[in-house]
Amino acid sequence: MILKTDPREVNIPLAMNDRCLYVHTGGTTAVPKICIVSHRQMVWNSFDILATGIVGAFRTVLITFPFFHIGGWNTFTPLYHAGITSVLMRDFNPGLVLDLIHEGRVENFGAVEAMLQFLIAHPKFAETDFSRLKGIITAAAPCSKAVMKVFLDKGVPISQTYGMTEAGPSNCGYVARSDSMDELLDNSASIGTSMFHCDSKIINQESGAEVEHGEIGVLCLRSSHNFDGYLNDPARTGKVIQEDGWIYTGDLAQQDPDGLLYIRGRADNMFISGGENISPEEIENALMKHPAVAGALCAGIPDPKWGQAPVALVVFHAGMSAAEDELKAFCRDHLADYKVPKQIRPATELPLTGVGKLNRNAVVEVFS
Repeated sequence: MILKTDPREVNIPLAMNDRCLYVHTGGTTAVPKICIVSHRQMVWNSFDILATGIVGAFRTVLITFPFFHIGGWNTFTPLYHAGITSVLMRDFNPGLVLDLIHEGRVENFGAVEAMLQFLIAHPKFAETDFSRLKGIITAAAPCSKAVMKVFLDKGVPISQTYGMTEAGPSNCGYVARSDSMDELLDNSASIGTSMFHCDSKIINQESGAEVEHGEIGVLCLRSSHNFDGYLNDPARTGKVIQEDGWIYTGDLAQQDPDGLLYIRGRADNMFISGGENISPEEIENALMKHPAVAGALCAGIPDPKWGQAPVALVVFHAGMSAAEDELKAFCRDHLADYKVPKQIRPATELPLTGVGKLNRNAVVEVFS
């Protein structure tokens, strides 16, 4: 297409507010929406990523995220502005990624937890030389401490970032204050702080008022890289873009005394059982404390007595297992009785969406 274009027509004047991309959201909680992304959004987002130091002085970065998702563009654009070489993958190939790492051909890459688990499970992983890999950034969904520890033990700095197409694509990131792997491990669950040109606040879901420090509420973001709304959907746009330009993320968050932010779940993932609100993420975190459980995914399914009841899929560590009654008893030590899953089933892997996010709708289908 480029070769066939008249060179006299290549340099087209653009304004910052001109449309750059139409990008679908992940669609994990509803029908995917089409976001209007301007050049202003992508340029300011790139500047914030580079200024914050999330993308360091790397020579080559592997782009693992697809370009039908904002993650691909969000990785590529700041690299382009910084003159950093981008290595593209058509499909995520764990063996090829490990080869690139072993040969020192990439110094950094971003990934969702599922990708990291595929790397860990690959036969080449144990023999791979990680000494020239300078960092890993996780995104799209929270990554477990256990998975991050595997890479920290190999001397690879790894930290979490946070963002969404509507407000970023990147808004927060953990930037280490030292070279200590212990610091990264201690703060592995944190998404860090908001970027230089991004404001954040945590509000009460019902009242809209800011919560007290340390309380859980809905994270709201405001920056120069907000999106321009959903294509042909003013009603849903109006629900997300709130007064004074704040973006309502729908993610439950908490801030610790040091100012670090933590994602605690999705407001729209919560379901009501017997009149009580239940967060599926809380149940998943409890299950993953069991030594045999490598991963867990929970959802609410229709129940004639309680309205909805919690159920869960679990994936066990290699060579380990646990009976359903044992897991339920374990949950009772960590959860209120009404939060203990009514059913727990083993799975070989947790269901994911096309962009690598956990798929709760698939859990509902399994138990239906």
